[in-house]
Formats: sequence, structure tokens, C-alpha cells
Amino acid sequence: MSRSSRTKRQFASLGVVLCAGLVAAGCGSSSSSNVPQTHTSGAATQPTAITIAQYAGIQSWITQVAIAGGFFKKNGIDATGITVNSGPQATAALATGDVQLIVADTPLTAPLMAKGTKLAILTAAHRVVFSLMGAPGQKFPHASEGFPAVMQDLKGKSVGVYGLGTTAQFEVEALLAAAGMSKNDVTFEVTPGQAASLAALDSGRVDTAMVSPPAQFLAAKSGAQMLVDLRQHVPGLGGAIGAIAGQIDDGVWTSQAWLSGHKAAAKEVQTALVEAGKWIADPANTAKLLSYVANFGVPAGSSTEQLQFLRASVPVITTTVSRSALNAWMNLVVTYGLIPKAIPISQYLVVPVPGIPTIGG
Repeated sequence: MSRSSRTKRQFASLGVVLCAGLVAAGCGSSSSSNVPQTHTSGAATQPTAITIAQYAGIQSWITQVAIAGGFFKKNGIDATGITVNSGPQATAALATGDVQLIVADTPLTAPLMAKGTKLAILTAAHRVVFSLMGAPGQKFPHASEGFPAVMQDLKGKSVGVYGLGTTAQFEVEALLAAAGMSKNDVTFEVTPGQAASLAALDSGRVDTAMVSPPAQFLAAKSGAQMLVDLRQHVPGLGGAIGAIAGQIDDGVWTSQAWLSGHKAAAKEVQTALVEAGKWIADPANTAKLLSYVANFGVPAGSSTEQLQFLRASVPVITTTVSRSALNAWMNLVVTYGLIPKAIPISQYLVVPVPGIPTIGG
């Protein structure tokens, strides 16, 4: 089958998955029928074909650079990226085998694992990216007091999130709970993606929104207020939600069904991602990085402004998995009821990951 025909088939199949939404995300195991296989011709081994669910934002920089920079190709991986709008769409596609890699965090992957789908984390992707911001013109009398006082200003207000059931919504609910409030104190509005969230903030359609880079930068330029910035330690924010602020957030995940038949390819994927991460971190590559990720959350503006944004954003990217971060996230999802009990790290950290010398519970 030609690459063009295969890609068209994957897009058509993915469309069915995305319509299934969270229902599909509850599937018990991955189907192997849609998984591209490594093919051999005589003694020559053909590249392993994989499809990656990507977001049009900084969350997917690590996989996009691995594709555009040739890191996957160099390591024997034929990778195709398909854009999705939310984490539930990505996990649904992974659960059915329509994609082989996703970038996701524990609030999305833990419920899937709790329902029986076995997953594996290959590398980290980035640190926490979300911030809660208030619309221009809205009054937040307690904003200067920080957390938890500022959360009182959200009572009766609307909060824009990329989708219902997303990490953005979950983090807002956790912030409310940590402030002694209820998720019923606000109304969640779906603002699918950064552009929609910014437009909703600017127009006043929502009072607040949970946004990721570069939306924080662009929203601030439009007069939006920073209310809670989870990209860093938040004074006054304790408990389970406070423990994840500034920590590693998303990782690159695959299904163990795919992993079991592609162990060598999984190592090649890991190698490519780590190489891409090191390349991103090198300041000498910033200009080239702009060409690779121009359609992945880079704000409009002059090249100088865009490069400034890249330099400020690059430190968020990391491929090093942190055990303490994984434990903090697992504690968070259990504390707030996403799953009934913690899933041991050993059940999903099943292959050696760069930055972790030993694998264990």
C-alpha cells in the first residue's frame, strides 16, 4: 500500500474514532488490526510506520520536531502526525489502535488504564503548561491576593476549557476543591483549542479560560489577567494539585499491545524523541525550530517576537521522566476521584526510559 493511500485510510478511520469521543476511550484493549507493521523485503528491513496524535500547540513540539527534523526517519521510523483537538480524542484513537503514539498526561491515561487498557510511557514531553486567566474587563477583586482567595472570584462565572473531560477542566475542578469550593460553583464552556479560547476571552463569551502556550502570552497582550499559573510553583496552593505545579506533565504514550510486537521500534522511537529534545534545547537551533513548529502554537508576529516566544517556551520541553512527578499525578487523580486506586508505576513504566536508571514500582 502506498504512503498516500495508507494516510488516507488512517484519516478516515480516525474520523470514526474522534466521533466516538469518551465512549471509545473506555475500550478494554487495543485492536491490532489497524496497527502498521514493519515489513521486510529480502534482507532489507523497511521503516516501522506509526501514526501520532498531535495537538496544534506546544504540547506536540517534541513529536513534531522528531518528524520534521528527521529524527524518526534516522532511527528507522516512518512517522505521520494527525491533529486532534483534545486529549480525550487522542486517548480514544490510541485505545482503538488508530494511532500508535499520543502525548498525554495521567488524568487522561489513568482512567483508560483503570478500565483495562494497558499503556506504556516512552518519554516525557513537557512540563505543566496550563494557566487560568480572566477575560479583559472582568473584575477579579481578589486577584492580587493570589490563591486561594482569587478562586472566590470565579463563583457564578464561566470557565472555557478545550473540551469536557479534558485535563484543563480537571485542573480547574482541582483548584476549586483545593480552595474549598465545588465544581458546581462555575459553568464550563467548551472552547476547543487555543484560538477558540482566546476569541472567547476577548469577546467576553467566557469569564475565564484555562489556556496553554502561547495563549497566555497572547491573552495578556489583550488585557487578560493571570489568575493561577500552574507552570510554576503557586504560593498558597498545597495538597495534590499543588504538588504537580511546575512538574513534568505530559508524556509520550503507546499501548502495550503495540509495544509487545514492536520492542525494537519502541527503542528507536525513544531514541528519536530524546535526540529531538536535546536538539530543541540547543539555543543554536532556535531559528530552525521556528520553521518546524510554526503551526504548533507559535503566535503571529514578527520573526523577532516569535523567536522571543520560542526562547521563553523551550524550557518547558523535556524528555526526562520523573518518578516523583508520576507519583504526584497519580495521587492527584485518585484524590479527586478519577480512578478508585493508584496504578503502580511498574505497570506502565515497562521499558527503560531515559533519565531513570532502574525500572520498579
